[in-house]
This record gives sequence, structure tokens and C-alpha cells, in this order.
Amino acid sequence: MISTSEHTYTESAISYFVCYHFADKDRVMAIIREMNANAIPIWYESDETVFSKEPVSVTVIQKIKDCREMLVFITRKMFE
Repeated sequence: MISTSEHTYTESAISYFVCYHFADKDRVMAIIREMNANAIPIWYESDETVFSKEPVSVTVIQKIKDCREMLVFITRKMFE
């Protein structure tokens, strides 16, 4: 189950996997909040993911497999 402050989704409901560079987190989070406000089912790596019992790489790979679409924010930071 995926929970945000506004919504709770089942795993099968994940539509978008959001990918971004952590240096762009503030900018991307504004868009993520807007998607949550519009009840768009998403998954993105957060502090909760990093500190979970399962290795981050395993979680990310599974979420990519589960999603229907990917939303990738490409910025200069990704190439540095």
C-alpha cells in the first residue's frame, strides 16, 4: 500500500513511477504534491524508502515493474 498525506493506493493502482535527481527534490516535490492533490497514483523514492528494511535497489526495481508509466525529470544534475 502506498500512502501520502492525502491518499492511500493499493500497489496495483500505481500509474506513474517518478524519477528525479535528489538535487532537484524541492522542484520535483511541488509537482508530486500537485499530482497527489489530483489523486494521480504515483510512486517516488522518499526518505521512507531509503530507511525501509528492504534494499532501495530492490524496491525501486519492483516499483518500475509495477508502474504503467514513468515520469522522468531530466536536468543537468543527472549528468554531473
